[in-house]
Amino acid sequence: SNNTSWAHTPHTTMDPSCGNPPDDGDDSSSDGGLLELLEEDDRLVTNNIAAVAMSYISTVAVILKLFFVGLFRAQADQLLYQERLCWDDFCHFQRTDFHRHMRMQREDFDQLLELLTERLSCETLRTSGATVIPPEIRLYCAIRWLAGGSYLDIKANAGISKSSFYRIVWSTIDAINSCEELALKFPQSLEECTECAEDFRYVSFGDAITNCVSVADGYAVSIETPPADVVGNVRSFFSGHKQKNCVNVQAACDAFCRFQYIAVAGPGSLNDRDALVQCELGALVDRLPLNYVTIFDAAYLCSVHGIPLYFGVDKENPFCDNFNFFASQLRIRIEMAFGLMYQKWGVLWKPMRVNIENVRCVVQAIGRLHNFVINQRLAWQGIKGFSNSLAGVERFQEPDDNREQREEEEGMENILLGPTGISFTRTRMAQRMKDLGLERPAK
Repeated sequence: SNNTSWAHTPHTTMDPSCGNPPDDGDDSSSDGGLLELLEEDDRLVTNNIAAVAMSYISTVAVILKLFFVGLFRAQADQLLYQERLCWDDFCHFQRTDFHRHMRMQREDFDQLLELLTERLSCETLRTSGATVIPPEIRLYCAIRWLAGGSYLDIKANAGISKSSFYRIVWSTIDAINSCEELALKFPQSLEECTECAEDFRYVSFGDAITNCVSVADGYAVSIETPPADVVGNVRSFFSGHKQKNCVNVQAACDAFCRFQYIAVAGPGSLNDRDALVQCELGALVDRLPLNYVTIFDAAYLCSVHGIPLYFGVDKENPFCDNFNFFASQLRIRIEMAFGLMYQKWGVLWKPMRVNIENVRCVVQAIGRLHNFVINQRLAWQGIKGFSNSLAGVERFQEPDDNREQREEEEGMENILLGPTGISFTRTRMAQRMKDLGLERPAK
């Protein structure tokens, strides 16, 4: 019976999991299973091809999207940069705050622009596909940056790129520093010294000092730590007195707080005494006409024309203390000039982040703009000198006999420099105050 039952069944293999042979059905069911397997394979292949195609299409779509987004963005940026700041609209909307924006009145800005237009028009600065940047926008960018504005806000308002902004700033600063009408002038001729001395004479109480043509001092301009491959000795730029990285700036001004000289003399660790020798100011002071002087603070050395204040035990002497009091009435003008400069030009409010060589250009441009603003204010007020502005004011007058005698002595006596730390000129100036009966007010 077993042979009979197995004779009617197809040949199969034994299922290892059990003792009975599996029943796979007949031939037709076997062919159907094979077709199902083939169809399953076809579906898998089709799905794989579809997945690859979709991935390829997605990649192409992303590439095209990036391409068109970049193209449209470039076109949008181009349109943005072409939309320059309309200067007339800016002046109209900012007419009440123009002075705060530009550190000068609108009329003064227009006059400064007139002085610089020829130099600024020589530039052909362009951004990608944009029109030429007009001179008024260039001057606007430079002054706003010197006034302490952020380049991000300035370039956004002006409608220019970052690279164009910095090219504009430095080219405008060069134009300011090369303008002869804005040049600083240290008095050298007898006529110039007489005019400056007369202005200081009206500042001095009781005409105590009549031969001062300039007052000078040092100023520390903060900078970022300079790279060693540029300056070599990085530590020399750190001032132990100021406790910051800076450069030593030497400056001199007149009775109206206008700079007669300003320049970077050296790194921050350089003291004022040595800095005066390093820059041209020391030579300019030495070339003053006979009897005319520049007053310094006590950190400087005496010279024939350089008169520092008394210090140490000398200032305890009433004779020397009186001189310091009346000389400080004049010397305060350089401190006032530094205060006005610092308050107006905000680029000095924090460490300057420019190339160390460009610091010199920035300081010189600030000094020139500082003088321009003061000159414009004096012109609007109709003031040419203190002798003009203080006309009619009663002042102390030296007796005619003493004045004529001293004018004769000052014109004929040859003033020489004594031993180190001793100045015959300073002694004679102090003696004049004593003869006039001028003393420091009682405390």
